[in-house]
Amino acid sequence: MPIQRRDNNFGTLEEFYQKIEKIPHELDFGSRMLLLIDEINKMFVHTDLWAYTSHGTLVIQNIDDIKQEEQLIEICYHYNGTYRINYEMPKHAPWKNAKVHVHGLADGIEEIKKYLLIAMRESGGWQDNEELNFLLKKYEL
Repeated sequence: MPIQRRDNNFGTLEEFYQKIEKIPHELDFGSRMLLLIDEINKMFVHTDLWAYTSHGTLVIQNIDDIKQEEQLIEICYHYNGTYRINYEMPKHAPWKNAKVHVHGLADGIEEIKKYLLIAMRESGGWQDNEELNFLLKKYEL
């Protein structure tokens, strides 16, 4: 199932990044995020993925609830072919109400796809998801 934009009042995710693509100094940003969305949609045919945008960052969730603070994965095109990814690992928190954050950079589209799969597993939001488990095995993650 394609990534669903949480609030379609602002158009689809693709329309959002197509608008950014038309801004002269943001040309690479918009096209790289469109490529990422296309790749995610190819990987996850049956899995529900919800998303919203925040200052150009794609925020992916496992449910349609903007107030949910856990199981959020943030991905944004950085520069020179790299993507930035952030997510939380709640099951690794050292005490109650603590949060363990992972921040990293991926060198290109293939690497960010793998990091997204790891983030989906480690965030706990897609436990027992057959597509995710298949892809984790496929990429040996």
